[in-house]
Amino acid sequence: MLAKDAISRLREHSGLSVPTPQLEGSAFIDRVQALQKGNREADLEKAVVDILECLQTLNSYSLSTCGNRDYILNIDTVYAISGILLSVVEASIILCATGKDCKELLMAAWKISCAWDALLAGDVEDIHQHLAYEMAARNLM
Repeated sequence: MLAKDAISRLREHSGLSVPTPQLEGSAFIDRVQALQKGNREADLEKAVVDILECLQTLNSYSLSTCGNRDYILNIDTVYAISGILLSVVEASIILCATGKDCKELLMAAWKISCAWDALLAGDVEDIHQHLAYEMAARNLM
């Protein structure tokens, strides 16, 4: 996946418009809304995996010799990640306030936030491995 495609996919996951949709399934935002409405078959994890892969693509691009952090950390990327995290936090607040289980949403937010922080740090080679270490260290597995 190219960096520009990863940015486009992140925009699409957040619900922002894209010139050419690339996602094969539902966007993250759609799956969050489905969970919020009580659809436990929304398969949020599939969207999370795709978002993490997009962040790994951007991370690899950033760490490469030709990588340009300004290219990947542009307003589109930042706004997409912000929208993704805001949507999951809002849905979690609503579910928790009504006594419903929001652990899946909170774990999704944690994974995406941790991966985003690793990308921003600029010195993490493998976001997936970093995420596994962080989850183990915090006993979140």
